[in-house]
Amino acid sequence: MIRICFILLGALALAACASAAEPSKKVADFLGKDAVEVLKAPEKVECFRIDGKNHLTPEQQAKVEEATKRIRGYAITAQGKDQDAAFGGKIAAVLFDEKTYNFEEAKGCDPVPGVAFRVWKGKASVDVILCFECSILIVATGDKEAHSKSENFDNARAALVALAKSAFPDDKTIQGLK
Repeated sequence: MIRICFILLGALALAACASAAEPSKKVADFLGKDAVEVLKAPEKVECFRIDGKNHLTPEQQAKVEEATKRIRGYAITAQGKDQDAAFGGKIAAVLFDEKTYNFEEAKGCDPVPGVAFRVWKGKASVDVILCFECSILIVATGDKEAHSKSENFDNARAALVALAKSAFPDDKTIQGLK
């Protein structure tokens, strides 16, 4: 009986850790209302390797017929195994932490992202696009009226590298990230 109680308490503790806390107003404003709603209770995460040098704007995509699958205009080069709600909770925890970002400083580089996570809650999703070359992330929601913002993630680099490594265990480039 005592063993069952400890197992139940452990499960409750894990569930509490998996659900993300509320972001600060500053972070919520950056992420946008739709992204916050998805990230509060993620259900699954699609994981993509992308070619940051092969990007088309929505206008360019509308003019070109191609077989290349894209996420936010970036060509998808591989898709990892879908991840569960707990993985989405880890992404949310990083994105909801104000210490992740450096809102006061802008970098002078053009991101060349290599990883994208699409976090789902029901039929709503948020895309988290990661450039590990310059530690910049892009968060985007919506289709036609897209909310898209980018920010430095230097302070959370280790956590985001760990998530990428977990999502792509057989990718040598991702496994080589520091």
